[in-house]
Amino acid sequence: PALGSKLRIVTLWDMLRLDLGQSPQHTIPLLSGLSLRQARVFALMSKLETIPSGKRVIQQGDLARDIYVVVDGTLEAWVDSHGDHKTLSTMGRGAVMGEAGYFGQRRTANVDTVAPSRLLRFDSQDLERLRIRYPWIAATIFRNLNRIQAERIARMASDLATQERTTHGRSEVQHLARHVAQMVRDALDSFARMDAEAALAVAREDQSVDREYEALLRQCITFMMEDPRTIRRVMDLIWSVRALERIGD
Repeated sequence: PALGSKLRIVTLWDMLRLDLGQSPQHTIPLLSGLSLRQARVFALMSKLETIPSGKRVIQQGDLARDIYVVVDGTLEAWVDSHGDHKTLSTMGRGAVMGEAGYFGQRRTANVDTVAPSRLLRFDSQDLERLRIRYPWIAATIFRNLNRIQAERIARMASDLATQERTTHGRSEVQHLARHVAQMVRDALDSFARMDAEAALAVAREDQSVDREYEALLRQCITFMMEDPRTIRRVMDLIWSVRALERIGD
């Protein structure tokens, strides 16, 4: 009984009655590469929530712990700039929100539902349970999270290239990118040589990356407060920096 009280039992009935919409493994990028059964297993080990229109899902400034995937519905990401409502993006089926929550960062924007929505919510504990019980599914989810981050970096870089040039944080971002790229090279090298000491050295570098990320985030917030016209551009920069920090993790 003591063991059973801490286990979440997934039954065949749970699998059959779970509705993730049409072909979730093809229409939700986080579930790409999974079978329908495996996608349902992941959903059952997460939390499927139905949220009415007009509700706050993510509050700017809150400590982030959860990642959300939009199963259906519409949500708006926005920030409050001196009392002005600045829309950042509108999200629908398949969108991933709050992925930096897995690493315990602060929320940088508000997210509200603008239509009734269903969301998959999961955190680091859910992912750890998935890794232990279904390692192949967990590996696929982690791979997809990395792919989503890589695509976001590429999209933001393309957008930033077409916008007005700014020197805000440019050298700091370049330094962070070089630092993270070197960590990836060192991690692959230590794995290839099975060098535990080198691997531990790479892991310790993460603290330095975190300090760079936090300093850049404070700098970006200061830019937005001083000149609200830069909010959209600086938010794109924050997304890119956050993705780099996650690669370092």
